[in-house]
Amino acid sequence: MKKNRKKQINKILLSLLVIVIAFSPLPILLIRYDFSEIFNLWTCLFLLVWFFAGIVIHEVGHLIFGLLTGYRFISFQVGRTLIQKPTGKPLRFKRIPFNGLGGQCLMIPKSKENKAFFLFNYGGIIINFFIFLVLAGVIQFGPFTKTLNRIFISGLWMNYLLAVMNALPFIGLTNDGFNHRLYKKNPDIYQKILDNLEIASQLNDDTLYQDIRLPLHKDRLSFANTFDVYIEIVRFFVLTASHDEKRFDQIREMYQKRGSTIPIYGSLIEVLYFVSTALKGDFDRTVALYNNFDKTLKKQLDKEKTGLGGIANAVKKWLVDKNSEESKRILDKVLRKAHKQSYLAEEEQIKMLSKELADQIKRAENPALIILASKSPRRKEILANAHIHFDVMAQDTEENFPSDLDPKEAIQMVAKAKAEAVYRLKPKHLVIGADTIVLIDNEVLGKPKNTEDAIRMLSLLQGRTHQVITGVCIIYRDEAKTFAEVTEVTFAPMTIEEIQDYINKENVMDKAGAYAIQGMAGRYITGIRGEYYNVMGLPIAGLYQNLKERLKEYDLCALSLSEAEKSEQL
Repeated sequence: MKKNRKKQINKILLSLLVIVIAFSPLPILLIRYDFSEIFNLWTCLFLLVWFFAGIVIHEVGHLIFGLLTGYRFISFQVGRTLIQKPTGKPLRFKRIPFNGLGGQCLMIPKSKENKAFFLFNYGGIIINFFIFLVLAGVIQFGPFTKTLNRIFISGLWMNYLLAVMNALPFIGLTNDGFNHRLYKKNPDIYQKILDNLEIASQLNDDTLYQDIRLPLHKDRLSFANTFDVYIEIVRFFVLTASHDEKRFDQIREMYQKRGSTIPIYGSLIEVLYFVSTALKGDFDRTVALYNNFDKTLKKQLDKEKTGLGGIANAVKKWLVDKNSEESKRILDKVLRKAHKQSYLAEEEQIKMLSKELADQIKRAENPALIILASKSPRRKEILANAHIHFDVMAQDTEENFPSDLDPKEAIQMVAKAKAEAVYRLKPKHLVIGADTIVLIDNEVLGKPKNTEDAIRMLSLLQGRTHQVITGVCIIYRDEAKTFAEVTEVTFAPMTIEEIQDYINKENVMDKAGAYAIQGMAGRYITGIRGEYYNVMGLPIAGLYQNLKERLKEYDLCALSLSEAEKSEQL
């Protein structure tokens, strides 16, 4: 209660301060003019025109002082108009959806040693105040005609207001004063500003999210400032574009911390989490999240038909309003307008998210009997290649491997736990759970913890034969069936240089034993005894025989994917 009261008091004081600042030039003007003649509807119109002109002037100020202090131009935006300068390419002009920014000039220092942040940051304020002084000087030669007086006074007032409002470090606004306040409070902020600008430069050069080079930091970034939050959001986009399941953990963590973010990013994180839960299949949570949105955000989403907002609106129409047809119509419009996003990376991500949601709706309207309770893209690929019609739904479970049990028994227990977690949510379906380990010298090799662990595992395997054991669990009509498949794999001798080269070129962190047989590791495998697909993560032959046994009342051929459906699954 005390915190809420303090916030209300601060809002009132801030409002009073804004009013005082806004009308501070009034005494000067009252000396020279009869306001009954000056202020009317025409003045209001001129103020509006000067407001947009003042934004342009402000951003031009950033541009001028940026160029004067050795900054490289990235982009210039006013309203929906965007001017970009990709590296080594000519200027290009775009009309983009309004993103809440009145204007923005992005520039980056040509060298990290350039510390002229103050002049670049305050360039817009300087120019706005300069125009204010010029118009104040012009007015001294008046009075002019009523129309000219109105134009000059409107310009004077609006440029003064824009200068002061951007200079005051209001908390919650990403204005120039707030940025400089952060910089003065913590000099390390400058590096984070550079990191933000470097990301913007990459996006401006048509770099896709999966190819973005994120800044390296020893510690996790905080949510104490806009620059940290932006990097975390981009990190989420990178994971999403790479189809990395860690994205759901990332956005959940961001959602839990959103209270300490500025309002604009707090709302964005809410929307991102809302969409992500729908794509994950956690529909109850999706609806609960929407019900917790404030009225302003709900009204805003109802109007959105493009970009991320349009996708969120489509989710709302589908899961909250139960109107899948309207949801599909919105998604169609989102796809048609995707090319109007600021960056190619944003365009591609909007397309990908739209397709993911469309697939979710399609699966909901025509649910598969079989559900794969695994996040593994390799298991998904194996099932699709076998033309088995299935949906994917994985729940987070602790992969506790009982070391006191026989490895074949233990891996079946892990697979069963995965299957049970999904079956509790989908009791009318057949659920497949699976997990894979590598066994050598009675040591179980799961997924490596880090690069050093991956090197250790591959060093153990090279020049020797090991076992790959996959545990599978099928649950249907409250009955669980488990089995394990064992395949022997022989590795050729590998040098430490070859091991390091392999780790550098392939993602091994999500693979048991730190290798994938279907990838680059295939050139080191000299022998296989048993089922090949078992090494990939799913013994499809044994699984299919078990499916035939459990689904006798169904024609499995009728549950098979067509070629078109198979390509969609992949």
